[in-house]
Amino acid sequence: MAYTSHGHQINGTERDGSKKPATVARCGGPGICGKCSMEATSALRDELAEAILDSGLISYNEEVNRVEHILIRHFRHDELFGEAKETSERFLQLAQFIDRTIQDEAWKTIVLAKLHETQTVAIRAVLEGR
Repeated sequence: MAYTSHGHQINGTERDGSKKPATVARCGGPGICGKCSMEATSALRDELAEAILDSGLISYNEEVNRVEHILIRHFRHDELFGEAKETSERFLQLAQFIDRTIQDEAWKTIVLAKLHETQTVAIRAVLEGR
């Protein structure tokens, strides 16, 4: 388990061989103490990013000669036509912008997943004539 500099355990982190601190500050720990909360958030974000990289959610796109997030391919809908295709293409452009601008892979994955959910609802609404 990882620990904050105040000695509090960071729940959700993997065992890294570090020993439990001899003393623990009476600051309230993550969720109450600002410093402990920042350190816990950073540790959990780093572990999430590492898990995403290990999972294969990131791939190399030879067409644009750079790493592209694997979720981008789910925004492409070549089988659509008319207004549904236009809606899909606008979401694809937004997803590509997010892919280029958000550097943190963990946050990028979360944002792209939510955007994809929204795209699905929008396309369904167009196809159903809402």
